[in-house]
Amino acid sequence: MTQKRQVFKIFESLIKEQLVLFVIFLNAVIFIILDVNPEVGDSYPWLNYVDLVCIVYFIFEALLKVYKMGLRSYFKDNWNKFDALIVLSSIPILLEPLVPSLANNLAWTPVLRMTRLLRLAKFLRLGRLVRYAGKNGPLSKIRFPIYLILFIVTANFLLSLITLPPNIDNVISLTYAPLLILSSTAIRSLFRSISCKRI
Repeated sequence: MTQKRQVFKIFESLIKEQLVLFVIFLNAVIFIILDVNPEVGDSYPWLNYVDLVCIVYFIFEALLKVYKMGLRSYFKDNWNKFDALIVLSSIPILLEPLVPSLANNLAWTPVLRMTRLLRLAKFLRLGRLVRYAGKNGPLSKIRFPIYLILFIVTANFLLSLITLPPNIDNVISLTYAPLLILSSTAIRSLFRSISCKRI
């Protein structure tokens, strides 16, 4: 029994808030990089593998929380419901490497539509930042740039679902990356100012 508790404590240490935040940030950075320039994934395939590791980690985190809290208690919290939705929608991404080959071999048109759903699932994972930025914690001091990044990415995602005139589409393509870089720079400078105050 004590050995079981020790194993559970080791697993529990893997879902501490600081580590969860690190994985969420890492996942957000990878999403933004691949969203700004999807070709980067071809040049650096390890980015896609890190993204998959993040998904596996979120699944593990959710399962451990369900085991610890119990199913009813877990789903009483609205944020946990949101996390569960993200986990469920992210599971098909584990099959994403098979999607192009399925489309080519079977000429299965619904598979091509799946790429949009997979992008939506990746986009939803950014929403986890709101959970931690919205409460008094380590992200509360950089709340504004986080919300700004989420707004920019959300606007770009929603606009990608509709057909826009080429000139408007070009303006969006030209401004998307610089706006994200500016917001990311704001986060970095705020982090520095916070760390300087602590010293």
